Amino acid sequence: MLWIKRHLPEVYAKTRYFGHVNTLIAHMLCGNFAIDHSNASYTLLYETAGAGTWSQEICDKIGIDMAKLPPLHKSTDVVGTLTHPVLLAMGLWMLLKNPKPGMMRRAAWFATMCAGATVAFGLFSGSFFGMSLQEWFPSVPFFDFQGKFFSWALAIGVVQILFGMAINVFTITRSYGFKYALGPLGWLVILLAGSVAAGLPMLDPAWTIPGFTASSPAFYAALGAGAFLMLLLNTPGKFHNPLVNIGSGLWNLYNNLTGLLSDVLSYIRLFAIGLSGGVLALVFNSLAAGFVPEGAGWGVRLLIMIPILLVGHGINLFMSTISSFVHPMRLTFVEFYKNAGFEMASRSFDPIRKMNQTNE
Repeated sequence: MLWIKRHLPEVYAKTRYFGHVNTLIAHMLCGNFAIDHSNASYTLLYETAGAGTWSQEICDKIGIDMAKLPPLHKSTDVVGTLTHPVLLAMGLWMLLKNPKPGMMRRAAWFATMCAGATVAFGLFSGSFFGMSLQEWFPSVPFFDFQGKFFSWALAIGVVQILFGMAINVFTITRSYGFKYALGPLGWLVILLAGSVAAGLPMLDPAWTIPGFTASSPAFYAALGAGAFLMLLLNTPGKFHNPLVNIGSGLWNLYNNLTGLLSDVLSYIRLFAIGLSGGVLALVFNSLAAGFVPEGAGWGVRLLIMIPILLVGHGINLFMSTISSFVHPMRLTFVEFYKNAGFEMASRSFDPIRKMNQTNE
């Protein structure tokens, strides 16, 4: 550092940090500069007496600016998150490095798929890293994300919940017999009828089914059949006392209504993931443009904007990739498994296998 300062003062002045190889690697992977305490001690600028910091005394005596020394971190610290180019490159590298089937290749495929799907859905919605494609391709009918995907997120939740309830009916039928599944079947009929009669027209008026609308006799007949199964045939072996069945059915109705509302609303997180990713992309684009001086040429613009865009969109894409894995897993293990009849028991969840009365 002293040699560079004395013989190449212009280089010294322009250099942000002087560090070791791990400082460069950390910056290339996640955009942050860092150095661990062990490598810092090799510089002879580190306070080895126990303070765990750069030595202000040594730097002042030899004329080294401490602001040019990278931040100190423990070897176990998290320096940052992988940037977008690194994430895609790692996924492709892992695929090429592991041509044989195995865990690493599956992980590489999964990481690459999540990152690619994040970009692909943005293109489908008319956005590419915060840039509006509608301005460039006005004739292309891009998906109206802000106007439609909120409803579509709820629709995805309803479809998955109905599928889970259908699995639950099938499991109960295979395990204990069809009469034990009449109550859940009635609830499934009511929800399915409501989704088809009222839900489809909300997504697109052209999807209205003639003869089966929210005011049609067929819809009320389906509701009546479902209510009959849910309120009167929900407790096998106790048909001699309809009051018991009605009371049990009303209690289940209350639990299902409150639980279903929270389950469906949980799928709003799918809309929030996409919305937050789009907002962050616009913010990073505005941030990069804001750092460009007025009247600057294209060369200066690129030098200033490219690093900001790479780091910003890299962080955004990494967060979106993680979110595309974490949140669907949460929806699967909580909302879907609950409606599919999953029980927290020692036995494995096997909804297809036939079981006897003792769950064996």
